[in-house]
Amino acid sequence: MSRAEQLFGIDLRSLTAFRIGLAGLLLADLAYRVLDFQAHYTDQGVLPRALYLEIFSNVEIAWSLHLILGSATYTALLFLAAALAALALMLGVHARAAAVICWVLLVSLHNRQPLVISGSDLILRLLLFWALFLPLASGSSVDRRATSPVGPRIELSPASVALLIQVVLVYVFSGTHKLLDPAWTQLTAGGDAMRVEGVATALGRALLAYPAVLRVATASTLVIEFVLPLLVFIPLATAQVRICVVIAMWAFHLLGIGGTMNLGLFEYVMALAWVPFLPPLFWDRVAPDWDLPRRDAPRTHSARAHIARSAVVVFALSLAIIDNVASLDRSRFRATPFAMLRIPTRALALSQEWRLWSTPLDNRYYVFRACLWDGSEVDLHTGRDLDWDHPRRASRNNHWWKYQLVLSRPAGQRLRPAYAKVLIREWNSEHAAARHVASLELVKLDASGADEPISKLPRDVLWRAGPSRSGCGT
Repeated sequence: MSRAEQLFGIDLRSLTAFRIGLAGLLLADLAYRVLDFQAHYTDQGVLPRALYLEIFSNVEIAWSLHLILGSATYTALLFLAAALAALALMLGVHARAAAVICWVLLVSLHNRQPLVISGSDLILRLLLFWALFLPLASGSSVDRRATSPVGPRIELSPASVALLIQVVLVYVFSGTHKLLDPAWTQLTAGGDAMRVEGVATALGRALLAYPAVLRVATASTLVIEFVLPLLVFIPLATAQVRICVVIAMWAFHLLGIGGTMNLGLFEYVMALAWVPFLPPLFWDRVAPDWDLPRRDAPRTHSARAHIARSAVVVFALSLAIIDNVASLDRSRFRATPFAMLRIPTRALALSQEWRLWSTPLDNRYYVFRACLWDGSEVDLHTGRDLDWDHPRRASRNNHWWKYQLVLSRPAGQRLRPAYAKVLIREWNSEHAAARHVASLELVKLDASGADEPISKLPRDVLWRAGPSRSGCGT
C-alpha cells in the first residue's frame, strides 16, 4: 500500500460500514423528527411557510422541496421517500442514486426548519455529501453480486481526501472557536455547560460537585480537538496510530460527551465520522473473515465522468476550507472578494460553522403561563397547574430545546405568536371549552448563577396575548 493510500485512502470495509451506519443514522434522524412532524414541518406548526418567507427572505440560497406545499400529507410523503432512500442506501440498492435522494431530502428538510438545526445536523449532511462521490456499492451490497479479481481494495480519490479532511476541519475549527472565548482559556466552560439543565445529564450535573474534574475535562477537550485529529495524518505507524485515535474519539463522544450531555444524535454522528479512518489492519484483526470483493478498475469510457466528479469535489472542498476560515470572522469575510463564494457554499449545503459549545450558555427555564376561562392557571410547558417553584427543567427533546433557545433571543420575537398559537391549539384540543386558554404568557426564567428558590428568579415575558387576566391568580 502506497503512502498516499495510507494517509488519504479508505478501506472498502470501512466504506461499507460507513455507508450502513450513515443510512442507519438517517433513519434514526427521521424517526426523531417524526415526533414533532406537524409542529415543525407543516403550515399548522410553529413555522408556517408564510412566516418562513417573511423571516428568511434575505438568507442566501436555501432551497427546500418541503416548502412547495405545507400540508401534512405532502410532508409525510417526503418523509416516506427519505426513509425508503435511506433503506436502499443501507442495503446497497442503487447506492449512489439512493445517496443522492437522501442528500436532497435531508438538505431540503434542514432548510425547511432551520430553527432546530444543530451542529450534528450540519455534520451528518456533510458526511452524506462527500459520500455521494465515493464507491458506496463496492462492498457488501445488493448492487454487487459478483467478485472481481482485479482492482484496488483501498479507495483513493479526491472524495476520500475530502471526507477525511472534512472530519479534521470540524475539530480544528471547533477548537479554534473555543479558544476565542475566555470560558475555555480559563477552563470554566465545562462547569458552565453542566449547569444547563435540559442539556446536562444526571452524571453531568453530579460532576458540578467536582470543579477540579471539570477543569481537567475542559482542558482535555481542547487537547482532543486540536491534537488527536491531526495525528491521523502522521506518516509513521499510520495504521496503529489511527486505530488508537479512532478508539479514543469514540470514547470521547460516546462515553464523555454522550454520558454528560443530551445532544440528540450528536455523539453517534461524530462516532460515525471516524469510521472511514479505520485502516485495513483494524478489519484484519477484528473481522478477518470479512472478505469484500475488490473495487472494479475504472472503465475507460467513464474517464470524463470521473474527471468531472473530481473537479466538483476539489471545488467543494475549496469552498469548505474557505468557509471554515471565514467562520472565524464573518463580518470581515463579507468585505473580501471571497464573499461571493457564500452563494455556492449555501447552495451545496457546505456551510461550516463549528461553534460547538464554544460559548457556554446560561441556565434558563421556560414557563408558559396560561389563564383558562374557568379562572385557573396552568403551565402549558408542563401541562399541570402553574407552579413557579417547579417549572419544566428540560425541553421535550433536543429540537425543542434549540427552538426555544432561538425563541428566547431578540431574533426570535417574530416567532413567538406562531408558537403560542400552537401551544393554545394543542391544549384546547384536549380540554373542554371551560378549560380553554383565555390568555397566555411565554416567560423565560434566568437561572444563570442563581440558587433556589426558582420562583424568585428574574422573569422575562417574551410574549403576552389575550383578554384581561383579572379572573386568574397572581
